[in-house]
Amino acid sequence: MESISRKPEDLLKLADLHPELAAWLQAHPFPAPPQDLVGLRAVYEKLNQRYVGAITRDQDTDITIENRTILARDGYDIPIRIYRAPSSTEPGPLIVAIHGGAKLMGTLTDEEGHCRLFAEEFNATCINIGYRLSPEYKTPTMVYDCWDVVKWAAEHADEIGSDPKKGFIVYGSSSGGQIADIIGHFSLEEKLEPPVTGLIEICTSSCQYDVIPKEYKDEFLSWDQDIKGGLGRDTLIRFYHLTGAADDPSNRLNSPLLWPGGHKGLAPVFFQVHGRDFTRDTALIYERVLKEQGVETKLKIYPGAPHGFNTIFFETELAKQHEKDTADGIRWLLGLVTGN
Repeated sequence: MESISRKPEDLLKLADLHPELAAWLQAHPFPAPPQDLVGLRAVYEKLNQRYVGAITRDQDTDITIENRTILARDGYDIPIRIYRAPSSTEPGPLIVAIHGGAKLMGTLTDEEGHCRLFAEEFNATCINIGYRLSPEYKTPTMVYDCWDVVKWAAEHADEIGSDPKKGFIVYGSSSGGQIADIIGHFSLEEKLEPPVTGLIEICTSSCQYDVIPKEYKDEFLSWDQDIKGGLGRDTLIRFYHLTGAADDPSNRLNSPLLWPGGHKGLAPVFFQVHGRDFTRDTALIYERVLKEQGVETKLKIYPGAPHGFNTIFFETELAKQHEKDTADGIRWLLGLVTGN
């Protein structure tokens, strides 16, 4: 279990650029991102294609992949991709992956690599979701798309070759981490059967910046830090409005930290927090709140690492360690279910 100082000076130091990443950036100058959404989506897709190729380069096992669609509550066909290890002789755990991209970007490409690796390493059935994006579809459309897929997966677990009693994990990065957390709450409140047994939340945001409760203000420092490079704070605020979250920021589906009734009973959560990230402290505050309310958590922090660095700087040792830690997080969550 990783401990962290909550002193303001120590929280601020988490944004100091990691030496390995600083050296990498000096050798590989990164161009300023496009300002238009079409351009951003294209760059994001290209980065993810490179990332998938890199993290699956040494994969030996052929993975069985099935493309299909799941009917959303409003009649939309949600594209999903199901991954299984072909050598499996018995059903394994069920993992649902939710990609990031600020609810504005991203495709099935984003989590292709992880789903392939999880299927191989854990004999898991992994489901990758191509949920609808903003601004074409405002929040919470994408939340309900993902929830509808998770409910379908629970109902059809046998059909897709999984055994959720060995573990039913919902995994997400960035905005996908926030959606994963909301699904964990839905699973609890609606008594999903079989229930979600664990959550993985990578560089997530638990609360919109403008509705952080007063009692946490002293710990919410990352939003006002002078973090250079990548997507600036002005761009994040623009994204905030494009998704529609700014219309109702304190809604539980935009700020799960503020979930009515609290979080007691939520499935265990593994957090990976990136230190050089405007939303860093919302995750750290949330992890502490969950622990105080009796939720089992595990925390891994990457000082000096920008938001989503594991995708952008995948060649670095720090990013490779991040991937190992993600797998260890799944292993931890599965062990809580099986006792191994």
